[in-house]
Amino acid sequence: MEKKYIENKYYKNLKEINYKQIQKNNNNIEINTQTFLEIFTKIIQKNTPKEKFGILFSGGIDSLLIACICKNLKLNFKCYFAYVEDLGKPKDLEFAEYACEKLNLELVKVPIKYTEMPKTINYVLSQIIMENYIDVISGLPIYYACKQASKEKIKKVIVGCGADELFCGYAKFKDAEDINSLSLNLLKKMEKNNFYRDWKIGELNDIEIIAPYLEKEIIDFSLSLKKEQKLTKKQNKIILRNALKKILPDKKLYERKKTAAQYGGNFDKGVDKLARQARCQGKLEYLNLLKQENNLKLGALYSSGKDSNIALWHMQKQGYDIKCLISIIPETNDSYMYQKPNLKIIIAQSKALGIPLIINRTKGEKEKELKELKQALIEAKKKI
Repeated sequence: MEKKYIENKYYKNLKEINYKQIQKNNNNIEINTQTFLEIFTKIIQKNTPKEKFGILFSGGIDSLLIACICKNLKLNFKCYFAYVEDLGKPKDLEFAEYACEKLNLELVKVPIKYTEMPKTINYVLSQIIMENYIDVISGLPIYYACKQASKEKIKKVIVGCGADELFCGYAKFKDAEDINSLSLNLLKKMEKNNFYRDWKIGELNDIEIIAPYLEKEIIDFSLSLKKEQKLTKKQNKIILRNALKKILPDKKLYERKKTAAQYGGNFDKGVDKLARQARCQGKLEYLNLLKQENNLKLGALYSSGKDSNIALWHMQKQGYDIKCLISIIPETNDSYMYQKPNLKIIIAQSKALGIPLIINRTKGEKEKELKELKQALIEAKKKI
C-alpha cells in the first residue's frame, strides 16, 4: 500500500474500528433520525471545501442525502453522473435528472460509448490491482465522473462509499444473524478493496475523494443502532431514508430501491456486450483477456513458502502475467525482513513453474535490506 493511502484518514478509520469500545461509548446516546441528521450535517460542513466541489450522484439514497444537506448548507457544488449512453436509457439517469430538477441542482451528465470501455479498463487495471470483475466494472462510473470533474478544475469529489456496509444496503444483510458483525467484516474488506479503488481512481484524476459515511462519528453511530433502525423485511437503510424524508418528502426518491452503480449506469451491460462480441464465456473471462492483452508484467517476491506460493497462484488465477520470481537470500539467520529459504528448493520451484528467477543476497542489515531489494527490482526490470 502507498504511504499516502496508509496516511489517509478514512483508511485509518477503517483500520481502527473497535466495536466493543463503540458499544461502551454509545450506551447513553439517544438515537433517532434527527440525531443522525445533525451529526451528518456537521461532518459534511466540516469536510467540504469553500471552493466548488463535486458529488458522484445517482439519485439514490446515499448520494441524494449528501446533496440535500449540501444544498441546505448553501455549499458550492456540482453533481456528476457517468453512464453508457448507447445501450438504452440507464435506470439511474431518470432518478438523477428527476432529483436534480426537484432540488434545482446542477447535474453534469457524462455519457460514454461502450466501445470506449476496453481502453479505460486496460488503463485502470494497469494502475490498480483488483481482485474481481465487479470491482473493475463498479469503478468505471467513478473513473469517468472524476475524469470529467478534473477537466472542469474540480479538486474534491464526495462519494457515498460505506453507506451500504454501514446501513444494510446489501441483500445479504436480510439473512444475517448479526448485522453489525457483517458490517464489520465488509468494512474491513473496504480497506484494501472498495475504498482503496475509489481513492486510487481519484488520485489518477488529481481528485481528492471525500467519504462522509466513513467518518469515525458515522461509523460509531451506525454500529450503535438497533437492527430495526437499519433494516426491516421490506426495506433497508431505514434511518437514511427517514433522514431524507425529513428534508425531501418525495416518496419516489426516499423509497427508491437500491441499484448498484455498475447496473444503474449500464456499465455492467456494456462489459457483457463486449464479452459476447469477443466470444468470451462471460465477463470474467473477458476481463482476464484484457489483462493479458494489456501485457502488465508482474514480478513475484518469492520465498518458496506457502504464503508466496498462494499469492502467486492467486494472481495467476486472476489472469495476471507473472514474468519472474524475485528472491532475497539473507546471509544470516536473523534478517529483519526476510526468511532464509532453501536456495536449491527455490531454483527447483522456479524450473517447475517455468518462471525465471532473480536472486539477490542481503547481509541482513535493517536499513540496507530495502536498498538490496531495490537492486533486485532494478535487475528484474532490466532483464525481464
